[in-house]
Amino acid sequence: MLVRIRRHLALTAYFVVLWTVTCQPVSSAEVVRVNDDIIEEKHVAWEIKSFLKDRRVDQQEKATVRKQVIELLIRRQLVTQSLRESKLGATREEIDLEVKRLKNRLSRVQQTVTGYLAERGSDVSILRREFEWRIGWQRALEKYLTSENTAKYFKQHRRHFDGSRLHIAHILLKVSPQRTAKQATADLSDVRKQLLTGKLTFTKAAEQYSDAPTSDRGGDMGWIERRDPMPESFARPAFDLAIGDVSQPIETSFGVHLIRIIEHEPGNKNEKDVTAEVQDEMRRYLFDWIAAKMRKEAVIKTSPQ
Repeated sequence: MLVRIRRHLALTAYFVVLWTVTCQPVSSAEVVRVNDDIIEEKHVAWEIKSFLKDRRVDQQEKATVRKQVIELLIRRQLVTQSLRESKLGATREEIDLEVKRLKNRLSRVQQTVTGYLAERGSDVSILRREFEWRIGWQRALEKYLTSENTAKYFKQHRRHFDGSRLHIAHILLKVSPQRTAKQATADLSDVRKQLLTGKLTFTKAAEQYSDAPTSDRGGDMGWIERRDPMPESFARPAFDLAIGDVSQPIETSFGVHLIRIIEHEPGNKNEKDVTAEVQDEMRRYLFDWIAAKMRKEAVIKTSPQ
């Protein structure tokens, strides 16, 4: 779900409207302040609505989506601030130009911006903020997603794209009310220290500690591909490991894992075969890298609920 929300926030583009337009009232309660920028309840509600569309979810799932949306809005605002600082961000004049284009498009179909907004339950600040994001982010992509950078990224991360397969073993600790993810991570960190110092072999550790069905064969999971059958949270770090390496504890929906690479079978795809896939990954990397860099010095204040 988190991947889908990230894709939604990163790629969704919205129309923009004039500052002077009025629309249906939306809650302007402050949810979180990111440096000098405020994310309001209406921004969160709009993103949740846009993501879920008409799909019905229970309160628990909606709460999970809300938490993830707020986190990703924070990160997107950090990226927006970085774009402003680096002169890649949208100017007021550029946003106003898009406003004019929107007005012209709507007039050709006998629709007003007032009606357009009212139908969607949106408001001016939401749409102008979305336009600022779209313009600045597109400019950043044009700067960094060059042919040269794409070739470099493919070379540095070839195993993720060339169709490679990995023969892996893992140790899994399931999470429960009796053993939290934090405790499982601490336990596996201790096991990893024993593995690295030679006090314990991976096979013996899996037999002794793992909650997975593979424990009786030393944790051996067989072969996996980059995007099948394991989730991204497992496969990504696994494909960054060298043969014989043991990962740091990795949390997934199954629990917390240690992963060891037994064999690597290289693929035969070249850069031209997977250019679109490589650039999708570069977009994610660029977004995450900028957000993490900005967050180190950011002042983020969450309002009490």
